[in-house]
Amino acid sequence: MEKDPKKRFTCEQALQHPWIAGDTALDKNIHQSVSEQIKKNFAKSKWKQAFNATAVVRHMRKLQLGTSQEGPGQPTLSSPCHGQRLGGGSSNGEP
Repeated sequence: MEKDPKKRFTCEQALQHPWIAGDTALDKNIHQSVSEQIKKNFAKSKWKQAFNATAVVRHMRKLQLGTSQEGPGQPTLSSPCHGQRLGGGSSNGEP
């Protein structure tokens, strides 16, 4: 692969390259290394899926605990008014 278009192979040159035109891979058995890599990638993908699912479940539990501890009408952590008084003033009545 070449970034510079002036240095890239033409279609004719690419078709003559041993990777495409030759028999370079016929004398090498790559099945074992390829299958091992596929297994690693599959395991990594499954691990990521499990990790993400666990993170989602944890987040949902936190949300559920947050809403079950607060009574109706109470601000939640995600509420824009959480921790603020109505009118935006201080507790002594000043704006």
